[in-house]
Amino acid sequence: MSIFNYTGAAKERVAYLEALGVSKFEPRGFYIVAEPVLKLRKLEDIPDIKNITHTDPAVLDLVMEGYTAYLPMIEFRRFVCGAAAGATFVDPSSKENVRTMLMLLTEALLDEFTQRGENPVYPALASWLREPVEESFSAVIEHMEPSVWHQALAYVNGFFWVLTHTLPPNKKGKAALVKAQAFMKRVTDYGILPE
Repeated sequence: MSIFNYTGAAKERVAYLEALGVSKFEPRGFYIVAEPVLKLRKLEDIPDIKNITHTDPAVLDLVMEGYTAYLPMIEFRRFVCGAAAGATFVDPSSKENVRTMLMLLTEALLDEFTQRGENPVYPALASWLREPVEESFSAVIEHMEPSVWHQALAYVNGFFWVLTHTLPPNKKGKAALVKAQAFMKRVTDYGILPE
């Protein structure tokens, strides 16, 4: 049973294709986040939405080093790609922290998988990001082909996971979130993940 408030069209598609296990891509929950641990880049330095990508030379190494073949069942590579795209919002001085966080998350998910023998679930996200996360999940399900849902939802998770630890719930954070939402809308409207 989903904890997400999907739009009507998305609910119909989820109900019709429940066998695809969309709910396992929903974060564990949403929590009130403390002061973000990553420093937000100056708003004027955040790339234009058409230039945000995980293949940006400034963040590509996060993808190359952060991917592990041990977690294909939750599309972890796409999660890492989304996290790298989210890292374009992070001040370069905090980039090493993104790498460390990805490494620690990978270890935690591997422990969960090996100890319980079950597919791990995605980590919780900041409560103030719940609405844009649900909008993005709904848009994926409404506009993208079911064959890529898992990859796209993993990408969304990774993207917002980095923003959870980057965007403060203040005026500057909300201004950056507008750009993040515009980027995610562009991704879902095109119906394909950026390469």
